[in-house]
Amino acid sequence: MKNIFLKYTLIFSALVLIFTGCEDSLRYPDFQEGVTMRMQFDSEPESFLDFTNLENEDISFTLYTINSDIESVELTAFIDYIDPAKQTEEVEFATVTQAQFDAGNGQVSFRRTAAELAALFGLTIEDLSGGDVIGFTNVTTMNDGRVYPSTSAQGGPNVEPSITQGAGSSFTVEIGALVGCPIPADYFTGNYTFEQLSGPADYFFGGPTLWSSPQSVTLSVGGLIRRTFSGTFLTFTDRPFVIDFICGNVVLPQTASGLACGGAPPWTYGLEQEEILYDAEDFSDDDEVTLSFLDNIQGACGLPTAPITVKLTKD
Repeated sequence: MKNIFLKYTLIFSALVLIFTGCEDSLRYPDFQEGVTMRMQFDSEPESFLDFTNLENEDISFTLYTINSDIESVELTAFIDYIDPAKQTEEVEFATVTQAQFDAGNGQVSFRRTAAELAALFGLTIEDLSGGDVIGFTNVTTMNDGRVYPSTSAQGGPNVEPSITQGAGSSFTVEIGALVGCPIPADYFTGNYTFEQLSGPADYFFGGPTLWSSPQSVTLSVGGLIRRTFSGTFLTFTDRPFVIDFICGNVVLPQTASGLACGGAPPWTYGLEQEEILYDAEDFSDDDEVTLSFLDNIQGACGLPTAPITVKLTKD
């Protein structure tokens, strides 16, 4: 028994020596503190410029950080015109330093009137149109020379929407304020019948339409000018659909269905193919709307992009 005990004692001692020796030879890189730089509008109304009252409109947004080693944050303002004939413009907006964050307990805020924002681009508020977007991007430089956003050693971006893949963001690349016309909170809301009037049949499951037709959907408020609903698309339920009402024009932003073949590209739809109008002064009629747009904009699954027309009728 004594020999057995001695045997295991010697083995344990040898293992300790081996692991101790290995530990001494290991070299771990020093971790560097990353960057947090969030930009956000102070409320939803602060991200909206009422086109019918631009002379009295303003926006406000705030930068947040927990870092104490920031050399500078370069903010660039841009205007993205709804008119496709006009090119997006960019101008320098502001430079923020660590001293300003220290003075503001990690926060620096900005407020600008619509007139001041237009003047950044040599414009007046009369030059703005409903659907234009005025926004801001940020480039953050650390004291040690690191720059965010930039390309990582692996070839991808060195910032992520969230370090935990959650809903919060540790770094905001850009934000944008919409020039739009408010609509009543109950306009185009509630229960509707959704029908596909024309366009492709179901490529995969043999149905006569891509969108189950007819189907009952419920339009909900998704923002100051946005309505959303979920429908059945290619037999998959709860596929998102987004409609924006912008100063007399119905706009369908490109929306991801959440479907794809082999990962990428995603199956998306939107981008209206003909002018869709509504009365921006009389909101008494929200009985129906016909929408013509593109399906499969990015050519997912090797299938073509195709025009499609649908109709919403209030129940």
